[in-house]
Amino acid sequence: LKMPKKGKKKGPAIISTPEVVQEHTGFNPRDIVLAPFGLQLEIVGVQLMQRPISRDSGVQRDDPESEMESFAKVWAKLPNGSQVPLRPSTAKEFEELGYQRVHEAVHIVRDTELFEKRMSELLATGGGEKPKKKKKEKSKDGKGDKKKKK
Repeated sequence: LKMPKKGKKKGPAIISTPEVVQEHTGFNPRDIVLAPFGLQLEIVGVQLMQRPISRDSGVQRDDPESEMESFAKVWAKLPNGSQVPLRPSTAKEFEELGYQRVHEAVHIVRDTELFEKRMSELLATGGGEKPKKKKKEKSKDGKGDKKKKK
């Protein structure tokens, strides 16, 4: 018996457009946010999902599609690089729970370190060198490529 090949699992379809992320979180993508438990997280984006509305509400609906409510699952990157979903799903919840955007200086330091890392990798691979110009070859008589005037 052959075992079926396991395909690579795709991650969630995370939307990272500034308008969508701002609407659901109150933050922009790539913002560094201080979580109430003291950890700095980088906002990656949101995953828009739908779930059925609980029947406990007592509201009768004829349209089955209206029984679904949409919500956003917010994804953030931990300092170790792994992505995790966050519990709050609205900007109001983020504010109530105490999530705060860190000072702009922290963002500048992060971007500077990322730039320096990329630059050192580029230089290490030899991609940072300028291409050398080829020298013109001299003709057999040694006078160069000049055209003779008549």
